[in-house]
Amino acid sequence: MDYNLLFILPDKENENILTIKSNDKYQLPTYKKRIKAIEGGAIPQLEDIPQPYNDFFKNLTGISVVRKYMFKTVSNIVFVCESLQNEESNATKNEYNWTSYDKFISSQENDEIKTIANNVRRDYLQHTSHTQHIAWAKSICADKNVRITGDIAQIKSEWVYRIPSNIGDLYMKIVGDPYSELTFTHKLLEHEIPNLPEWVGCNPALGAILMRDMGGEDLSSQSIMEIKDLQNLAVALSHTQKCSIQYVNSADFFGYDYKLSTIINELENFPEEVFNMLQGTQYEISPNEKAKLTHNAQHVISMLRFINNAGIPDTIFNSDMAAYNTKYVNGNYIFYDWAWGGAAHPFFNMSRLLSSVRGMLPVGIPAKDIVIDAYLQEWTEYANINELKEVFMVVDSLLGFSVMFFLKYVRTKHIHMLNAGKGEELPVKFRQDLDERYRTFAEYLKRFINDDFTKLRR
Repeated sequence: MDYNLLFILPDKENENILTIKSNDKYQLPTYKKRIKAIEGGAIPQLEDIPQPYNDFFKNLTGISVVRKYMFKTVSNIVFVCESLQNEESNATKNEYNWTSYDKFISSQENDEIKTIANNVRRDYLQHTSHTQHIAWAKSICADKNVRITGDIAQIKSEWVYRIPSNIGDLYMKIVGDPYSELTFTHKLLEHEIPNLPEWVGCNPALGAILMRDMGGEDLSSQSIMEIKDLQNLAVALSHTQKCSIQYVNSADFFGYDYKLSTIINELENFPEEVFNMLQGTQYEISPNEKAKLTHNAQHVISMLRFINNAGIPDTIFNSDMAAYNTKYVNGNYIFYDWAWGGAAHPFFNMSRLLSSVRGMLPVGIPAKDIVIDAYLQEWTEYANINELKEVFMVVDSLLGFSVMFFLKYVRTKHIHMLNAGKGEELPVKFRQDLDERYRTFAEYLKRFINDDFTKLRR
């Protein structure tokens, strides 16, 4: 389905919005062409790169903006914007002017447009303002004698900005609680865990990180990797993990608890929790599916106990360890994006990373086995190579479960506990985000329900 893309820019007091008057009706700024939404999702084309739309809005109205948040209605996608200019410099062009919400709404015959305006009037001030983050990034650059050399661009969702400078591109990521990526990664840097991004600064109060572009390339941009590079990638991950063992087991550790003993305990109640969490949504599972889920959860518990008994220590854990969160920089591998980071059995991260590069493996040789061997050689102080291979094969057979559980369930459960039951009290964006969490989790959950773990039982 194609949607109109509407822009709403409220003023700082959220009393007026930017409109243009035509035939005695006030109209919102509208994108030059209709947008095709992703089938089955709540996100339009180019959702992750707002800057082309921000630039379009500036050219249309004369005001520089960033996208504060977005939501979707029956026939419209709505980009709710925030001005980067001072109120007194908000001069407009092309006959755009400020109009009160009441005047705008009273001029509308379309109920959907009225609802959109009312939703923004109610929700706008509940969403994070980004101007304070941009001001902080500018002040950090000034303090460090870094000169900003171009326009600051919003390059990924609402939360990542590129800042061109005389020392290369800088990237500001807005994180904040409850994700705790800032605190988690900051502690890793304090403990000198290797192969992490280089920070220019951070602001815990704002939940903002300013990172330096270290160059190199994202592994997901490669079509094939040499076997030696893949081996080095595996060794780099093991080095990062092993350097964290002491920290993970210290009183100073900060992060989510993904340890096998914790997961085993949670899986005992997992079917009931999932059944209740999805009940009343369009993604609820049936009693028969719940029974299958209970059956598979018990098989997984048995397999996790086998893995746990091998005595391999827990390490730091990236819940989205993949090629697109890994860069190759000057002969080194850098692991990014530690949102929802915690402590877990190390082999789960290697299994996920290996899965994400499977399309890059050289053909004509047993590349996967060679890479696994390189990784496991780094762990032979804990077991012999054959024992390690057996454990890794069990972990690898649980790849579908680990993605469903670590990447989808933990996050969905957290957001559910924060927001479920609030109904219409929640801003429309939060309701849509929660529904999208349910949808993607249910998709992975049903794959898990339909898996056959009997042949893998331990």
